[in-house]
Amino acid sequence: MEIILFLTMMVMIAYVFSGYLYRVALVQSSRVDLIFTRFENMCFKIIGTDLEHMSAKTYVKHFLAFNGFMGVITFVLLIVQQWLFLNPNHNLNQSIDLAFNTAISFLTNSNLQHYNGESGVTYLTQMIVMTYLMFTSSASGYAVCIAMLRRLTGLTNIIGNFYQDIVRFIVRVLLPLSCLISILLMTQGVPQTLHANLMIRTLSGHIQHIAFGPIASLESIKHLGTNGGGFLAGNSATPFENPNIWSNFIEMGSMMLLPMSMLFLFGRMLSRHGKRVHRHALILFVAMFFHFYSNSYINYVE
Repeated sequence: MEIILFLTMMVMIAYVFSGYLYRVALVQSSRVDLIFTRFENMCFKIIGTDLEHMSAKTYVKHFLAFNGFMGVITFVLLIVQQWLFLNPNHNLNQSIDLAFNTAISFLTNSNLQHYNGESGVTYLTQMIVMTYLMFTSSASGYAVCIAMLRRLTGLTNIIGNFYQDIVRFIVRVLLPLSCLISILLMTQGVPQTLHANLMIRTLSGHIQHIAFGPIASLESIKHLGTNGGGFLAGNSATPFENPNIWSNFIEMGSMMLLPMSMLFLFGRMLSRHGKRVHRHALILFVAMFFHFYSNSYINYVE
């Protein structure tokens, strides 16, 4: 019953939120323009884009160039991180092969970790590499998805501008939601600090290192952007990333919000055929849910 209640609530929230995504995707005016437009324009000036509509070929070229540039910067930062600031735990540089693997992994939103989160990266690289790529990699994917939906649905005869799409999605969707989720997680006990690891003496007389850091800010976008790769090696199985049932509720909801909303967005963009898409998707979702639940119940009984 709890699972059904949670999923029902998430479907309702995602449906409502898809209306906001519709305005973001089609670059329509909304009530939040006064808040975000100035910041977006500042980003566009820094990038140097003129916001002209791109062809599909140009859109893909800029997508690849943007991600390639980020990959190079990420690789360089990881192999020199021990000499940079915000390294209170004195973590060492990553090897060239590990840095390459890490950069490609987080760049492609797959977030495979072949390093220990507590000792493999510094606070600086956790924030300006891992957290940054969790924003840009997920936003890049959603930007391309939205561009495809524009042409697939025939709602407009343009692809759009890659930089406009990615900046709008980060500024109007990912950043506000991530800030809100980070605050909610901090209220539940998820750490957000630049203090070095704690060293405590256990009852047995041994010294133990308690690792923490700017966890809440990474945790929010990790789930919202459907990323992997946690701040700590144990990810959300550790109490510092997921301390209680409410934080678990927040993190599960964060993971489901945008994928569900994109499905409803597709239906909205199809206009007349949108309800049919939603109906078919709901049937498939219910069937897969009961299939998963029945298998879980059988395994639990066994």
